[in-house]
Amino acid sequence: MPNKIQFSQKQIAIMTIGLSFILALVTSLVVANMVHSSQTNSSHEMTKSSQKLMVHISSGVDEPHAIMMGLNKALKAREAGLDVFVYADVKATDIMLAKTDIAFADFPSSQKLVNQLIDSGAQVYVCPHCLMVNGGKMNEVIPGVRELTMDNMISFMNEGGVTALDY
Repeated sequence: MPNKIQFSQKQIAIMTIGLSFILALVTSLVVANMVHSSQTNSSHEMTKSSQKLMVHISSGVDEPHAIMMGLNKALKAREAGLDVFVYADVKATDIMLAKTDIAFADFPSSQKLVNQLIDSGAQVYVCPHCLMVNGGKMNEVIPGVRELTMDNMISFMNEGGVTALDY
C-alpha cells in the first residue's frame, strides 16, 4: 500500500500561492504573445480602412462656410475610405433638421451633404441637449441622423487612429 503524504496547512498555502503565481505568469505570457502577434500581423494593415476622421461642427447657420467645410471634408474622407464620425452640437444642430437646408458658394446644399454622408456609411450624430436648447426635437432631424451619446462617441474614439477636425 502506498504511503500517504501529509501536508501542513502552511505547506498547502505556499503551494497554492506558488501555483497561482505560475498560472498568472503563464496567462500573462500567453496574452502578451497574442497581443504581439496581433500587432505584428496587422501593423502593415494601417491603411485608409483603419484611419478615422471625427468632424465636430458647432458653428451655426450664421457661419455657412464653416458648416459646409466640415460636411464637405467629412464626405471627401468617406469617399477616400476613411471611417467617418460627424457630430453637430451647440449652434450647429439646426443643420441636422429636415427643415433646414443651407446653400453656400459652390458647395452642394447642407441637406445633400448630410444625406450623402449617411448614404456612404458615415456615422452622423446630433447632440440631443443642444438640439432641444435650440428649439428642435429628435423627430425633426434628417432621417439617418442619430442621437449623440457619450457611449457612441467614446466607442469610436477608443478604437484608435482618430483625427479630429473642428468647425
